Amino acid sequence: MALGLNSLLLIGTLVREPDLRYTPKGEAVLRLDLGGDEHARDEDGAPRTRPWYQRATVFGGQAERIADHLRVGTPVWLEGHLEQARWQDDDGRTRSRLDVVGTRLERLDVGGRDPEDPVAFDARDQPRLRDAVNHVRILGNLARDVEVVRPAEGPDRAALVVAVQDRAPRGGEAPVHYVDVRAWRDVALAADDLGKGDAAFVEGRLVNDAWTDADGEKRYATRVEAVRIETVQRLPRSAAPGVAVPPDRSAGEAPASA
Repeated sequence: MALGLNSLLLIGTLVREPDLRYTPKGEAVLRLDLGGDEHARDEDGAPRTRPWYQRATVFGGQAERIADHLRVGTPVWLEGHLEQARWQDDDGRTRSRLDVVGTRLERLDVGGRDPEDPVAFDARDQPRLRDAVNHVRILGNLARDVEVVRPAEGPDRAALVVAVQDRAPRGGEAPVHYVDVRAWRDVALAADDLGKGDAAFVEGRLVNDAWTDADGEKRYATRVEAVRIETVQRLPRSAAPGVAVPPDRSAGEAPASA
């Protein structure tokens, strides 16, 4: 599996007070809950304003420097990536979740927004930044074949899992993060010809799903809602011009979601 792309940008306001803690080894860990309103299209293609909420984590000295300057309602710009956490539950089942890890965090002014009305408040009086940004880009190999559904009523939809490989740490193994992706309408059909192992570029937004499973247990998942899916032809560096190269089909199986 070739090196992937794993990038996200969130611009929103803090909807809760930041939480700064330290690991047993003394590393600072800053947890943030961001919220915003953005212009998007729903599953039927109709334009509307969509609210979003997302938890993020920032580590190290950057977390310590900025923590005291953040409050509920502070607008922030967060650049980072997705990381997959995996663990065993009490029944021995493998669980996983996608976490947002910030690599750069900055305070913002309200910019060109109406200074008298820069945020919207939800039912719990949490401030969400108007005209916020929720943007994700990933590039990797499909961990399984794409599932495309064409219902008699309603829009076409597709589900895919993209395996994104990061750079290997010194002396370690390169981590692979499995990202659930959902798409609708023309974007869903753009993924119809993709199969397990094919390389794909996905651009979209983060969404959080909640549901009750067959055992009555509440479940949560973070996914990417795609606005663009492109097939990528990966070529080895040694490939000569005009030489056909078969697709990279080395993606492994995705683990179970949380």
